[in-house]
Amino acid sequence: MTSSFSTQQSRTLFVPRWLLALAMVGSMQAQVVSAARESTPLVSAAIEHGASRPAVSSAVAVYPPVIAQAIAAAQSRIKAGKKCRRFFDDRGLETMGLTIYSLQELGPGSVAAYVEGNRVFLNLNPKGAFMSPPTGFAGMQSAEEIRGFYILHELAHELSRATKFQVDHSASQSMNKFRHDNNDDLLKMNCY
Repeated sequence: MTSSFSTQQSRTLFVPRWLLALAMVGSMQAQVVSAARESTPLVSAAIEHGASRPAVSSAVAVYPPVIAQAIAAAQSRIKAGKKCRRFFDDRGLETMGLTIYSLQELGPGSVAAYVEGNRVFLNLNPKGAFMSPPTGFAGMQSAEEIRGFYILHELAHELSRATKFQVDHSASQSMNKFRHDNNDDLLKMNCY
């Protein structure tokens, strides 16, 4: 079964109802919609079904609730602390707005996310750290707050010149753990 939406250019776009349902439960990848189509019924329908869209100058992103809540938690953390804003060189919120977040299968285990350029890939695996964050991680209790930490960790990689974050994914597992822990400590010290 499909729903149809007419765009401003008089074209009809057919979207299966099951795809809209996936947006509601947070199991689909983010959709990036050009600014020219910002007000199309497709975007409006996704928002009506629980997705949110951060303000971005060149594009409008529609994220499933699990990502939108994590982004909101990360933004709140930056806004709440002057030290945290300075840690991100006062560019944290702007950079987050220009970043594209998507869910990807990264396997079970401790991998929550990774960043490539301005794209952050969040682990969609139900047994992965993003979808099933460890209880009490860094003293945090809510899953949204922990996921927000993961968003900030990847943001710190994007702004590594300011944050001094080190690459924490290499061939050496022991070096990865050492650098990852140091990176997390830097983030905790400045934002938590």
